[in-house]
Parts: sequence; C-alpha cells; structure tokens
Amino acid sequence: MSLTRLAPMESEQGCVPLEAVGTRLASLASDFDLRTFGFRKLSDLVRKTNAFETDHPKGGTLGIGIRPNAPVRVPGAGMHPASSRRRP
Repeated sequence: MSLTRLAPMESEQGCVPLEAVGTRLASLASDFDLRTFGFRKLSDLVRKTNAFETDHPKGGTLGIGIRPNAPVRVPGAGMHPASSRRRP
C-alpha cells in the first residue's frame, strides 16, 4: 500500500494522531498485520520506516506526518513474512 493513500489524513499542522492512522489503515487493508514486519506496535513500525516525522507532546497523543523526501526503509522487504519477525 502506498503512503499516498494515507496522505489525505494530514491536518493543517502536518500530522495526525497515530491512532487515526491505524484505524484508516485497518479500513484500507483489513489483512494488514504488523507482525508480518516483526512489530507489535504501529508506532515502532512508523519509526523504523524513517518515512514519518513524529510529534509526541508530554502527556499527549503520538502524531505523525509524512517526512518529505525521506528515503523509506521497508522493514522485512524481500523477506518471507515468517523470517522477518523479531524473536522474543
């Protein structure tokens, strides 16, 4: 799935709550599973891709915005889903 499908969510400040992104992602790709990429939390995956800027005010909700011109790392790309999982 392309990040451009999530881009319309951006607010005037350039970021949206991560929770809203997770909800939108679930509606666009109901079969999406973070564990396929070796993550339990969407925030960990977002940070690892380097495609997003994050804003986490003290006591507030984590917000993300698409980082312009950033090279995107796709964790587990080219790997069999089971082999990309992190071991406990």
